[in-house]
Amino acid sequence: MQNSVSEIIEKEELIIQNRIERLSLFSGLTLFLTAFWCLWPIFTNNIDPLKVLTPAAIALLWVGIIPDLSISNPTTRSRLGAVTSIFWIPLAVLGTNSILDSGFKLVGGVILISCSIALFFSSRRILFGEFKIVRYRSIMCMIGVFAGLSVLIPQGFETNNYGLLPIFLGVLISLNDWFGSDEHKVIRKEFKQKLDLIEGELLVHRSKGRTVDQAASLVLTASQEGHLDPKYGLEMLSRARDSMTRAIRLEEDIFEIREDAELIIIDAENIAPLAKKPRKTFIQAEREVELGSLEEGESLFRLAKKQAREITEWWDKAEKAIRKAKNLLREHEGEAIKPLEKLLTEAENNLENEKPKQAFEFAASIPLQLSSVEGNAEISNELIEAVEQKIKESEGLNLDLWNENLIRARNAIDKGDYNLGRGLAESILRELDKERESMDYIRKALTQKSKIRLKWDNLGKKEEWELRLQEIEDASENLEWNHAAILFQRLNDDLESNTESFLEANELLEFAKNEWFILKEKCEKIGIDLLDEQRRFAEQNLAESIQALELGELESCLDKLGELDKIMEKLKRRV
Repeated sequence: MQNSVSEIIEKEELIIQNRIERLSLFSGLTLFLTAFWCLWPIFTNNIDPLKVLTPAAIALLWVGIIPDLSISNPTTRSRLGAVTSIFWIPLAVLGTNSILDSGFKLVGGVILISCSIALFFSSRRILFGEFKIVRYRSIMCMIGVFAGLSVLIPQGFETNNYGLLPIFLGVLISLNDWFGSDEHKVIRKEFKQKLDLIEGELLVHRSKGRTVDQAASLVLTASQEGHLDPKYGLEMLSRARDSMTRAIRLEEDIFEIREDAELIIIDAENIAPLAKKPRKTFIQAEREVELGSLEEGESLFRLAKKQAREITEWWDKAEKAIRKAKNLLREHEGEAIKPLEKLLTEAENNLENEKPKQAFEFAASIPLQLSSVEGNAEISNELIEAVEQKIKESEGLNLDLWNENLIRARNAIDKGDYNLGRGLAESILRELDKERESMDYIRKALTQKSKIRLKWDNLGKKEEWELRLQEIEDASENLEWNHAAILFQRLNDDLESNTESFLEANELLEFAKNEWFILKEKCEKIGIDLLDEQRRFAEQNLAESIQALELGELESCLDKLGELDKIMEKLKRRV
């Protein structure tokens, strides 16, 4: 739908454009013939060419302008505005030449004056708005004044006194557009005054050798752009004044900042002769000041001062902390010490990179971490002793795996990996406690095997239950107490589930027996005996369901009870 609408709009626009082009072509041809008609008396009557040349020239020029009427863009509007601003004055001069005549000359003069007025208002409607556009309109109008004079002078001032009227009117309008139509006249005047004032101040400061290059650059930009946009020019001048004031104040303060920074840098070089970064920053700051970038120079002076102050405050502390950390680490070995050695290396690198504060923080943290490692080692050794004691006290458990883990824990502690050794020791203690609990639980449960067997007496499949119990006994004989506990828990859960199912099936069977007993008596009363197929089938299903329940085949029992229920329903309908 959108495509079809857009296509329709494009077609309509094309049709309108074609019509406008045809109309422009017709109008241009008409004007060309009119110009030729105006020039015809020159060839036939030998009259003065100047009397007919002006309207012919205007007509021919307008032929070239007509194509712009069908296109609206900045270029065509500029051309149309210029043409209308120029030609309304010559047309008015031509019209006033015939204003005192009678007949068709008077009508022609009125038409020319009307066209002149129309062109004047068109020029005001097309060229309006910004200051530069109004100035452009003023220039075009002044060109029109000279064009009007070129028409009036050949006619003679005696024959066309009224021709001076549009000339004077054009001059007044042009001057008004040039001087009086500026909306920002007051601001523009203020801008010119401030520009002259600040340019004079810049010359004074430069003569004194002050670096006001940035302010001068802003003033140059303001002088180039401010005539077109005085508000922007005033803003640039304000920024230039701020920059100039800041530069002057900064120039007065920067010498004090430089001296202060140099004193601190000298102290830093006495403390750390190898430190070069503050001096390099200081030299770079001096270079920036020489180039006129005072703000950048001030920033670099302050940075050099900060770097030097850090060295004076932290260099000795960092060196002492690093020496202390080295002495402590020499007394220890193992995996737990390697991260601390890396931390010490980072501290030394930071000191070499002239970051003493960060180097001190890294080195100072090493003794604390080392004490933590020592505490971890002590805890690990205590746990190993506890594991050994518990293994000695453990009887009836398979200790092979835990002995292997104990060896791994000892090796880890010997290598200095106290975290691994501690973790292994704690896991051994947990598993030993868990295994002992499982052993006590299984031993207690196996002393009550007779009670366990009573649970499946009525469930059937006794061989399967016996086999599962035997697996538990085998696991306990192999000292796999956790595995035995898991098997026993599963056995217990299955027994409870099957017992509940057995009770439900038994309840259904008893209900079916009672229902069948009542129904059987009714069947005998009406003569439905054992020879009846449905009765025999009912008796058979009841017997098979009882047998299935005794064998523990609960699903088969429930299926037979379902068949029995269907047959009983059929017999009830017969009764």
